[in-house]
Amino acid sequence: MLVDFFLSSSITNPNDIRPSGRFAPAMYHLHSRILRIKSDASINVGNSGGPLIDAAGAVIGISAAFWAGHPLQPAQGIGFAIPINIAKSLLPRLHEKGVAPRAVLGVDAQPIDPALEAALKLPSARGALIASVGKGSPAEAAGLEAGDVVVAWNGTPIATSEDLKIDAQLSIPGARIKVALLREGKRIDREVVPRLAPTKAPPPMHPSSCGRPRELGAAGGEDLEVRELPPARAAGLPGGRGIAVSKMSDRGAAAQAGLKPGDVILRVGAAGVRTPADFGAALATYKPGDSVPVLVRRAGFDFWTALPR
Repeated sequence: MLVDFFLSSSITNPNDIRPSGRFAPAMYHLHSRILRIKSDASINVGNSGGPLIDAAGAVIGISAAFWAGHPLQPAQGIGFAIPINIAKSLLPRLHEKGVAPRAVLGVDAQPIDPALEAALKLPSARGALIASVGKGSPAEAAGLEAGDVVVAWNGTPIATSEDLKIDAQLSIPGARIKVALLREGKRIDREVVPRLAPTKAPPPMHPSSCGRPRELGAAGGEDLEVRELPPARAAGLPGGRGIAVSKMSDRGAAAQAGLKPGDVILRVGAAGVRTPADFGAALATYKPGDSVPVLVRRAGFDFWTALPR
């Protein structure tokens, strides 16, 4: 039995992790730049580097950490292991050079839920939706843009944003990688050259992973009010202007889309918005009942959400 203790993205069946093949989807993200298997197998101080073994005796991970909890909520042995496929993929580099430095692509990517699939008119929910591209990053140099959906990495299909994170991070810095994208309904190919990732502290959880579950359905947009940002706050936005959510209903379309007061709206579909008038004009191009793709910035992160019209 696996106990959550409010830790997200649990695995439900350890047998979903297999010792060979593509990375299994049943992995846990420990607020870091690498995925972990979460398990209730006993892991104690000094166990790091030891194997995590399934009921059949196969090594499925390398023990790396455990969560101690706090006095009012002890963790009761919740541990985390590096998936064995990730470890195996690094062995040739470790054997040859003694190190396996991580690569960086320079994008924020998020999963595609049913509402976004409908809003962006995608053929399926498979792929990684790019929310932002870092300036001067390998992704920008390759021509990747916010709103692109990455569907393949060097010929390997991308099912979720986690696939893209794993593939990008485990790439050899400086290698040329072919990337397949969906952009405005068309499939295009780009070549990216990931570079050596800088060493830095683990990032906070991305806002796109913190929203409430959403349902498709028609709703009005009148429950949402926006205002133009003060010049000092808008200085870093495209064109030096922008709008933020100032007021919204607790149970309206905006709340259903996961928006919060203070969120900055960057785009509606392909249209950039800098003023409340821009926002209204962009919304007017959608019919009642449509799902509207909206690019939002919150706490320094960009992410897409679908606003019912």
